[in-house]
Amino acid sequence: MLQRVLDPIAADDLTRQTPCTEFDVAALTGHLLRSVAAVGGMVGADIPDRDESDSVERQVVAAARPALDAWHRRGLDGSVPFGNGEMPAKSACAILSIEFLGMRGITRPRSDTRSTPRSHSANTCWVWRVR
Repeated sequence: MLQRVLDPIAADDLTRQTPCTEFDVAALTGHLLRSVAAVGGMVGADIPDRDESDSVERQVVAAARPALDAWHRRGLDGSVPFGNGEMPAKSACAILSIEFLGMRGITRPRSDTRSTPRSHSANTCWVWRVR
């Protein structure tokens, strides 16, 4: 699903507003990459530096592949470091799914739906509302 969203993004789309009022496409991509790096870092993933000259798809793959590989090697048992404490590994890894789903927010709504700008603080920027 994510590849179908990311593949058609062109350089001139980066300034397009997403349904989340705080993000255009470039800012949402940056947010996703920081989240992937943080969650991957919980399990020792070596995330390469972002190359903003690459397509959004290539940027996400470059960050997501090592993060997902590190989680695959580590597994979901136990807990992982989080801030000054820990959190369950399953919950930490689930953040990746939420963030990947968030990238759906950069797609244009179909004619029978419309995007509803949402506050990022509610972490619901990607929600579409059917008319």
